[in-house]
Amino acid sequence: MNALILLIVVFAAWVAWCAAGIAQIKLEDARRGVPKAERRGSTSLPAIPFFPLAVWGIALLIDLAADPWGTWVVGSVHAAWLVVSAGYVLRDTRRIRAIDTHD
Repeated sequence: MNALILLIVVFAAWVAWCAAGIAQIKLEDARRGVPKAERRGSTSLPAIPFFPLAVWGIALLIDLAADPWGTWVVGSVHAAWLVVSAGYVLRDTRRIRAIDTHD
């Protein structure tokens, strides 16, 4: 796996994870009947950009000792995490829309 592709996958997974957390907060507010304009949010700092860069760097360091295990393991874990987080975002977004259309 190319180092640039790994960086993109790692960042995408972290962004999707943050989006899943925000969607969950918005869903909780929607279930409580909080108006759209007053729903809470969340910040992704310091998770983005520091943690993805650190994980990417660790993967590249592992590759120096045991190529290509660092990129393959980190890439695979983050690809799976991206898929799961994206699923949570889609699920929660559908639930929020269902609640909002009933109001």
